[in-house]
Amino acid sequence: MSEQKNYNRYEDEIDLRELFMVLWKGKKFIVSITLILAVLSGIITMFFIDPVYEAKLDILANFPEIVNTKYGEYKMLMTTNEQYVNLIHSNDVLKATMQDVNYDISKSSIENLLSGISVIKDDKKPNSFTIKVKAETPDDALKIASNLYKNYINFLNSMIKSRSVEYFSDYYSIELRKNEDELTSNTILLEQYKKMLDQIPQTINQKDALESIDIGSVDYVVLENIINENYKKVELDIINLEQVIYNLENKINLSKQYLNELDQIRDSIASNDELAKEYFKVINTSIQLPSEPVAPNNKISPSTSLNVIIGAVIGGIISVIYVLIKKYWFTEVK
Repeated sequence: MSEQKNYNRYEDEIDLRELFMVLWKGKKFIVSITLILAVLSGIITMFFIDPVYEAKLDILANFPEIVNTKYGEYKMLMTTNEQYVNLIHSNDVLKATMQDVNYDISKSSIENLLSGISVIKDDKKPNSFTIKVKAETPDDALKIASNLYKNYINFLNSMIKSRSVEYFSDYYSIELRKNEDELTSNTILLEQYKKMLDQIPQTINQKDALESIDIGSVDYVVLENIINENYKKVELDIINLEQVIYNLENKINLSKQYLNELDQIRDSIASNDELAKEYFKVINTSIQLPSEPVAPNNKISPSTSLNVIIGAVIGGIISVIYVLIKKYWFTEVK
């Protein structure tokens, strides 16, 4: 009984030699299918799949936290260089770039452009970043990369300058109202002190003062008139108030001057004229492009050789499976 079982098990097992002979007999079919799929993969890769070329931008960024300006200190909104570099993905930058390279501006095309732009941070160099731009031709990759960087710098300049102008405008508007209120109250107080001063005698006559006091027959020496201390105090208060008012008037005039200048700068930022260029130059020193991008020589994808190999492997697997099924399935069924 046991010998019968072993015999049946042996019959069920596929002899490796027999398997090899089956594949050998079907070698022409296997080789043919492998070559056909390899060639098809190569043809499809070369003629039917759009190539992808990649241009690179190597950027150095080092943004300060606080910037000293004519109008005072300005604290930058972002705290890391990476946050500033990632602004290259902003819609304003992408739209301006698409206009420069004559792309249709639509939601889908913006997303397509965005998908081809990546920011890589160099962990060994904290201030070094690489921007990779993908396109279907070398010229397109170079054109997009160049315009992307130009529009990114323009966007940074416009954004940071505009926000700093708004910050200083709000600050000096508040200072102006506060100083004007202080000037009004101090001016009123000054008028009150002047009226009070008019009612206070500047000197005191000692003889008259002594006659108003019953001192009997005590002998005394009559001195000259003396300065009234109350008069001196009010007079000093008036002098101090006048100095405060003078300082407030200077602050008010300076605030008005700065607000007027900031309004002019705000108007000039949109046109990027000389006034805007001279204001807040931190962008020019905080981010640099050491070398201009160049057109790539070779595509990065798809890889023709890799796809040919993949096609050959798939063809080989399919043909081997077919030969084995034909031998051990259809033959047994028949």
